[in-house]
Amino acid sequence: MLKTLRLIALLLFLGSLGTSDAQAQANQFRDSRAHLGVAAGLFTYHGPINLLNRRSASNFVRESDPAAVFFGSFPIRSDRFYFRGMVALTNFSQKDGEDLVAMQPAPSKNEFLTSFLLLFEPEVVMTLTPGSRSRFLPYIFTGFGAMVADPFKSEPKVDIPGTGVPGPERSVYHLPIGAGIDYAFNGCWSVFAEASWRFDLNYVWRNEADYDPHNTSLVMGGLRMCLARKKVRAPEPTRIPAPLTVPAYAPPLPESPLICPLVELNSVYFEYGSAELTAEARALLD
Repeated sequence: MLKTLRLIALLLFLGSLGTSDAQAQANQFRDSRAHLGVAAGLFTYHGPINLLNRRSASNFVRESDPAAVFFGSFPIRSDRFYFRGMVALTNFSQKDGEDLVAMQPAPSKNEFLTSFLLLFEPEVVMTLTPGSRSRFLPYIFTGFGAMVADPFKSEPKVDIPGTGVPGPERSVYHLPIGAGIDYAFNGCWSVFAEASWRFDLNYVWRNEADYDPHNTSLVMGGLRMCLARKKVRAPEPTRIPAPLTVPAYAPPLPESPLICPLVELNSVYFEYGSAELTAEARALLD
């Protein structure tokens, strides 16, 4: 366990040195919005068949069952670190597990094989190539979680049968460690595949020297989609009308009054002894 924790710390440290903040930016295939995901996978229990007895060659099994997994994630630091919450449902059919437990010498008990299982865990996901412009994005993750057998059971006791410790449990804390790869169609939609191992942590706090921890693994593939945020649009700038084009205008010249030249006026005569113009003068003025 100590070696495992050291390995996780080393991977996180190396990943934090991988790129600068200037490089850790989303591109056309990777945005930094919150995402939801759904996946289908294969869950495997690795451990004793009968939790009342010590693990041995005859009391050990790797039992696999389909699993339905649901995710929700959001960025912690650009596109390098993400927080992810996971809920998994598995062991929908318990017949194989019940047959395995029934074949063990009585008394025999293991609700992780004979009951519906619920897993939930918060995780920290670290991308290995932040800022990359590739559609492929590898990542690793770890966290802390729990697995509960028959979570909707009316019996409130944690240890079954009996009350208190010792006794086979139907809940266990675990440490998940995994890796995966994501392929993006665009900045919002992608598919992913990943594999993980979960270490049983209950034995760390137990006083039973003969307690045999059991571990689990999960291999899955699924679809991831973004939660689109409405973009706030800036108000459109006020349109300034184009200046009016006034056609060139030439004002008319002022009309000059009609006047007779001086030469013509000198040719105007009146009748002798009268104020009337002569016929030649009237014709000239007309």
